[in-house]
Amino acid sequence: MSILLTAKDAHSFMNLLQAEAIGKDAQIQVADTSAFVSAGEAIMQTGMENTLNSLWLLIGKIWVASRKYNGKLKIVQSKDTGVFSHRMAKISTYSRRAIASGYFNTDANTNFAPGYDNTSNSGAGTKSMWEQIPDVSETFTFGGSKVYDFGKTIYIDKIEQAFRNEAEFNAFVNACAVEFLNDIEQYKENEARALIIDRLAADIDMENDRPDSVVHCVTEFNQEFETSYTAKELQTIYAKDFYAWLASKIAITQSRLTERSVLYHWNPVKTINGVDYDLLRHTPLADQKFIMLDPFMVKMETYVLPEIFHDNLLKIGEYERVSYWQNINDPAGIKATPAVNETDSTSPNYMTQKKGDAVDKQIIGAIFDRDALLFDAQLRRTLTSPVEARKGYYTTWVHVAFNLISDATENSVVFVLD
Repeated sequence: MSILLTAKDAHSFMNLLQAEAIGKDAQIQVADTSAFVSAGEAIMQTGMENTLNSLWLLIGKIWVASRKYNGKLKIVQSKDTGVFSHRMAKISTYSRRAIASGYFNTDANTNFAPGYDNTSNSGAGTKSMWEQIPDVSETFTFGGSKVYDFGKTIYIDKIEQAFRNEAEFNAFVNACAVEFLNDIEQYKENEARALIIDRLAADIDMENDRPDSVVHCVTEFNQEFETSYTAKELQTIYAKDFYAWLASKIAITQSRLTERSVLYHWNPVKTINGVDYDLLRHTPLADQKFIMLDPFMVKMETYVLPEIFHDNLLKIGEYERVSYWQNINDPAGIKATPAVNETDSTSPNYMTQKKGDAVDKQIIGAIFDRDALLFDAQLRRTLTSPVEARKGYYTTWVHVAFNLISDATENSVVFVLD
């Protein structure tokens, strides 16, 4: 289910999200986000350079994923590709492995002995300094355009008669303009909402490949304290204990995300000459984005200590509360079919995008790396037609093209209310 270069009309999908957002749909609906979110492709029919065999050619814009890692305990220490370049490449470099020493004689290799030359000496020594050890990398492409239009028609000299004076007419025109802008702004919000919903569902769908990215809060609380409380009991009778545990779990997860590891993202292992290479990630606190359902945050602040969210105790790069994820009538619920990656290395479509399984969960919140989710604003252009001479009206059109990018190889953690 690759994302194609052809622009995909998104107006029906955006209208579905709008109906959920404003409460028009009384029950939460299943949002198929898989066709509207780019989860990354390792296959692209434009060819690749032939040295590392992993860097795609003919890309409009390159996005290189690399972040310097600083060792610990040193005494505690929205992109725009444009309408003409709606495909982005992201290059990730794999972690190196140590190799046998050639500088000493060791229990594994004899490198220095009479008659030995600068070769591996029939396997007794290490290879020469001319052994080639190139970088190991992988390129994922994120592409596609999702498009929709807004229109507003102004009738000249047609509706003035409905008002008593110019002031009333101007007030009506201004009100219409404000609502027009409000609609555009909310649809823009829903674009981001769709991306977040898709990532929450994708993390859950890909849990077998990265179980640490999903925290089952009720289950883990009961396991830690050897209890068997239900979600309702933990939010009522034992609320103080549960929200204290949740605050500590978030803080612990924050700290663990700063460590360079394979735990909180999809690690598409590459095997070269029998050696496995891992894709490691770490997310400094300043690069962590934290989003949480407002009722849970309020109760944590109420039942625990407000000081828990003081900068000295909880440090988040960017934080936002949300009143609901998908449907305002069911704040914690999501029902989505996400875009995921093919993780079966035996599949011919390995590391390409596919439609995941439907996810129906109650979500508390999530922490994700700044590079895990990306909103690509390709075009937002406003054009106005000439006046229609015979009927006396003109129409203003707002044209929108965007792409939603979710990179499973970047860290993220979702907190689920079982």
